[in-house]
Amino acid sequence: MKWFFAFNEEGPKFQDFAKMVKVAVATAQEKTSLEPFCIYDGSENDLTSWLKNRKVNLIFHRTPHYDRFKNNMVDQSFRTACGAYLRVEIPKIIEQYDISDEYVLYTDCDVLFVNDVVDYLKSLQCRYFGAVPEPRHSLKPLNSGVLYLNVKKMQEVYNDFNDLIKSRNGMFPAFDQGAYNQFFENKWDQLDISMNWRSYWEHNPNAKVLHFHGPKPTQVEAIKNKTIPPHQRPLVNQNFWSSTKLWTNKYQELLDYVPIPNLTGSHDQLKEISQNLIVQSSRIQELKEWVSNHKNNKNDHKIAIIDPVVNINHPPSPMAISNYQNQDQVLEADKDTTCEPHFLEMLYELNQVIASTNIPLEGNICYPNRSERKDFEKQPPSSKPHLRSKRKNMITLTRNRRRMLEIGLNGGHSALIALYNNPQLEFHSVDICRHKYTELAADFLKQKYPNRFYFYKGDSRDILPQIAIQKRHIKFDIIHVDGGHGIEVCRTDISNSIRLSSKRSILIINDTNNKHISNVYWEYVRWGFLLPQREYKLEQTNSHEISEIITIPDQI
Repeated sequence: MKWFFAFNEEGPKFQDFAKMVKVAVATAQEKTSLEPFCIYDGSENDLTSWLKNRKVNLIFHRTPHYDRFKNNMVDQSFRTACGAYLRVEIPKIIEQYDISDEYVLYTDCDVLFVNDVVDYLKSLQCRYFGAVPEPRHSLKPLNSGVLYLNVKKMQEVYNDFNDLIKSRNGMFPAFDQGAYNQFFENKWDQLDISMNWRSYWEHNPNAKVLHFHGPKPTQVEAIKNKTIPPHQRPLVNQNFWSSTKLWTNKYQELLDYVPIPNLTGSHDQLKEISQNLIVQSSRIQELKEWVSNHKNNKNDHKIAIIDPVVNINHPPSPMAISNYQNQDQVLEADKDTTCEPHFLEMLYELNQVIASTNIPLEGNICYPNRSERKDFEKQPPSSKPHLRSKRKNMITLTRNRRRMLEIGLNGGHSALIALYNNPQLEFHSVDICRHKYTELAADFLKQKYPNRFYFYKGDSRDILPQIAIQKRHIKFDIIHVDGGHGIEVCRTDISNSIRLSSKRSILIINDTNNKHISNVYWEYVRWGFLLPQREYKLEQTNSHEISEIITIPDQI
């Protein structure tokens, strides 16, 4: 199910709303299977980059009433109205983008998803839309902060609704909310109150969407200084502070900061690390010389590595490895065994488990992103060149390896390929289980490989340190990082991976076409913790689809 939210860059207190947008998106992705769509009026900035990294569909759009509002409203009202009326555009946008959904969900940005909403919403039918009343114990007026839209019916009245807005220059009580109440009087259906549970109401374990209607969790200082509007002050109660604490804890998790890898230790340990960094600098210089000698040879299949210190913001996307027994030995690409009948039999079993959830499959090594049930359940792996090359590389890289760690199991397809092709491999995987099918896929793999597959449910930032402490004997000689795309998450995952690695481990980092992931990766190269290797003869792939493949320095 598609979920829309909307805001504009010119809106009041944009930075505060940016924080609330992040929490809304993060909790929607953690608690639900909603597919997020952001309607945005503004220029690209750090927030739009963050949204893209979280796989939010970003739609740049402006209300058709923009000029009319500008000419007839005071500045504060104009900037608020341009954001508020963006939700009215959803039926038009769905038509423009040829989206086939019969129903979609809209929420304001100042919400926090606390439970799943999809199963409940799919059971409903609405004349035009469903909403929750503004007063708690009343049938009207409606609150437009959460709307479950009947797309076809809303498209039928789109022009008439906008004519009403135009006739009043958008000047309704509470902007769009007043317009919805006037135009759709007695024509909307009531949603369960849990879909728009207010932050100042008592705790409700069955609440689905927590709405910061009135005072916001970003206004703590204003509340303490009593500078919020007088009509909002009675809403600041103990329930509001409990809701704000919940929101603040989630936002704290999203902050893009994590300390650099821990370099504390004994004098001898620090001396050893320092010597190792000198060795890595020398080897990088060798790589630069090698590149210089081979840059004009178009038929040469060796990697061209640019100095990561100089090109830290715009590095290339090379793919290279070295054999863990002999650094200068080159690996040949193995054949793609994922079309063998026995493998396909197991693949289809796994796909049936995933398909049983009726959730579109997130992109992986076998299938494109958002694959519907019919596109993967009984279908062989995609023949798209970049996916076929990814599979061949995974087969090659995992051969002769003893123990593998994967951050981000998703549907378990990479794990199945690795376990099938290397009968000696012990596979450990961590996933937060944002999708319902992930835990089911893990159960399937545990049944197929009971003594070789181990699954840890939870945030990798919590799980990996626990593994390091509780299972000190476990070290990994190949690690696949394909988890969260935030800077903080990526740094933490790489740091923890390094601490869990054995000597000469291979570290595969996925999605390095993502700017933030690429920059974090090259930071670790510059620090000497990761070293791109000299040459390769693996399957070449589009750099936007496959990870960097590197090895860690000895004795890190």
